[in-house]
Amino acid sequence: MNWKTLERIDIATLNNEMTLHHHAVQFIALAGKYLLPEKQDDSHTNMFWNRALNSYVGHELPQFRRVAIRLPDLSLCIFDDKDYIVQALEISGYTRMDLYEWLTKALEANRISTENLGLEMHYEIPDQPRYEHASFEKPHPEASEFIARMRTNAREILTKLVKSYPDASPVRIWPHHFDTGTFIPYYDGDKMVSGIGLGLAMADEMVGEPYFYVNHWMDQPREKYPKLKVPGKGKWIINDWKGSVLPVSQLFSLHVEKQLEAVKTYFAESILETQKLIGI
Repeated sequence: MNWKTLERIDIATLNNEMTLHHHAVQFIALAGKYLLPEKQDDSHTNMFWNRALNSYVGHELPQFRRVAIRLPDLSLCIFDDKDYIVQALEISGYTRMDLYEWLTKALEANRISTENLGLEMHYEIPDQPRYEHASFEKPHPEASEFIARMRTNAREILTKLVKSYPDASPVRIWPHHFDTGTFIPYYDGDKMVSGIGLGLAMADEMVGEPYFYVNHWMDQPREKYPKLKVPGKGKWIINDWKGSVLPVSQLFSLHVEKQLEAVKTYFAESILETQKLIGI
């Protein structure tokens, strides 16, 4: 795969830019929530990273349109079925309500009914009050480009990984936690008894910067955990959340080929140890 170098960047700047993107993509999520049939797993609200378009892109709406957020200028866009932009607006300087009203008019201009469109989502995200009434700030060019490279790397390496697991879910970005992720289920007959989640997450209370992760679920949770092999440059976290993490800053000192090798090693060793934990 064509790994994009993740060069050293100020983590506080990166985290702030990730938060800005997180709030921007909520317009993709609300289009899915209100304009598409509801799915039990909430996947109608998710999106994917399109490397060619340098954009977060939602599911297809009526009239073959998709709502998207384009980087690095952070524009709210509507793409047609040939991936041409038919409507676009840079979000900086506009409030959430301004952008909702613009999106409503843009959808109607594309003959998409907005009668059922709403602004409220069924979850809360970090810094929600900050963007409730204030205008969106301008994106940080360096941080935005870094995120584009990071999303491209995550999508490509995860897509390649899950080819070995036919039941794995598509690699998608989820609007609640803003992770690029997939889930590998394991079944006993028709019943799912365990599974492994893997992906790329934004900074949170557990890890103060974006990080790759591998976690697991079991219908019969473990009470005790054995000593686990350290997964390359990653580490294990066993508390309320149980899994391994690889903070992106662990890659900054490595050459591009070594970065890819480190991430591959991290995922391979984490998945192997996790499979042992859940009895696969």
